[in-house]
Amino acid sequence: MTFLEDLKKRILIMDGAMGTTIKSYHIPSKYFLIKGNYYEALNLSYPELIKNIHQKYIEAGADILKTNTFNCSNIALQNPKFIDMVYTLSKEGAKIARESADISMKKIYVAGSIGPTNTSLSKYKNLSEIEKNFNILKSTYYKHINGLIDGGVNILLIETIYDYLNAQCIISVIEDIFHKRNIFLPVMLSFTINKNGKIFTGQDIKYLVCNLDRKFVVSFGFNCSFGSKGIKIFIKLLESLTTKPISLHPNAGFPDINEYYPETPEIMLENLKSLIENSELNFIGGCCGTSFEHIRKLSIYSKNKTPRNFTFCFDI
Repeated sequence: MTFLEDLKKRILIMDGAMGTTIKSYHIPSKYFLIKGNYYEALNLSYPELIKNIHQKYIEAGADILKTNTFNCSNIALQNPKFIDMVYTLSKEGAKIARESADISMKKIYVAGSIGPTNTSLSKYKNLSEIEKNFNILKSTYYKHINGLIDGGVNILLIETIYDYLNAQCIISVIEDIFHKRNIFLPVMLSFTINKNGKIFTGQDIKYLVCNLDRKFVVSFGFNCSFGSKGIKIFIKLLESLTTKPISLHPNAGFPDINEYYPETPEIMLENLKSLIENSELNFIGGCCGTSFEHIRKLSIYSKNKTPRNFTFCFDI
């Protein structure tokens, strides 16, 4: 069964948070090889922990594992001396997820997580500055994405899109890599929006869908944002803008000063039940603050539910 055949058959369950889950383990500082406590460093220093988290998400019902690579490109931008580690950390992150999937003996897909970095290209007003930083960003993403592909991912997930130019940069790198390597992988685009339905740099959902769509883009969706409450209206808007699959992996709301996330597994499920019941989603999972139990409840409730009907021209 191909990926698209699987998508037509059922709602695919994405895993939950990686960063906040790792944080809950209170990892000793000796495991952080890179200043800044980048969790991606654990792909080299503590791979068994990352594998354990992946395995627990599989046990909770996840069909898709997101690699522990969200910040790989950001590492190099914060400290250029780590540029050569971007490829290695990305590849190892993909391999760990791939091994976890294979060991499970289940049909598990691995999505290579590609975050936006802390560098917002849109903040530069001078064209030469934009071009300069665009090229710097591209050089890190080449390493990031090639590492994910070489590590064995099935999907590329561009998530937490908050800057339109950053997203354009990543997509241009993917187009070039696909052309040079003569390969084709499904690419998921996931936006982080505010309650007005816009990303940080001001573009609305219609603009993003119209301008970022490519033949290899298999889905559009949202992650992080403002939690699961109130997201339905934007899912419905997205449905009106595309015939492609739709994904949703929200955070568990905004954390308080004690880093407590308000959306319990029960609250999140209640907020998302109607989207599942009404066949409005193809992928569902969680982002920051979500746990194994969030995914377990979403998985159980989504079982045997009909996914959103969609059209896509390529067999992948």
